[in-house]
Parts: sequence; C-alpha cells; structure tokens
Amino acid sequence: MATPHTFTLTDDIRKHILLTLCQIGGISDVSSDTQRKNGTIFIFDTESKVYYGIYSSGYVRRIVKHVGWNQMYQINPVIKVKRPANYGNDQYVSYMVDRILFTDPIEAMYCCIRGILNRRKDYYRNH
Repeated sequence: MATPHTFTLTDDIRKHILLTLCQIGGISDVSSDTQRKNGTIFIFDTESKVYYGIYSSGYVRRIVKHVGWNQMYQINPVIKVKRPANYGNDQYVSYMVDRILFTDPIEAMYCCIRGILNRRKDYYRNH
C-alpha cells in the first residue's frame, strides 16, 4: 500500500510522461532496469548535459554529474511553514521550508519540465 507521498507509476503513465518529455526535444530515457522496477524515471537532457529523476516517493531532482561526484538538487516546490520553537523558558516562532512531495506522477512531470526549461535558459545565457 502506498504512503501519502508516493505514487504508482504504471507502464501507461510512464509512456505518457516519456512521450511528453520527448516533445520538448533533447531528452533521452536513461533509466536502469532497477530504476524502472522502483517506479523511477531517469532522463538526460542532451542540451544542458544534466540528468533529472522523477521518483515514486514524490521527489523530482536535478543531477549534475562531475568527474568522481554528483550534485543533486531537489526541484520540488517549497512552502514556508511557521513552527514554534523553545529556548529555555522562552518561546519563539521559527520558519522552516518544507518540500511539497508529489502524489501525482503527471504533476511531477510538469515540475521536471519546468526544471529542464529553467536550466536550459540559464545554460544558454552562460554559454
């Protein structure tokens, strides 16, 4: 049974997502068999040379590979949450940032598309 922050990626939904992503051009599916089995879509943007992962846990990540190490960025939207905090006998209010995890794979795909387009815009501005 899925937890509130997961989704099930059926073959039909996976095909729909990959076809939609391929329409923006320069995208290839590089998911391993294990990633496919786990419900992960792993793609490579040939234009900006960056990988993206859509995970069934609800996360969408940008992965920049370097020689010997990788940088991973969560690109899920965030919300600012007010939380009470105590310091000794004093009470304060602190603000934390929470990631919004997707429960719908199509929404996660749109987040990934926004990430790809934003990264390309930055890439072409700097190259």
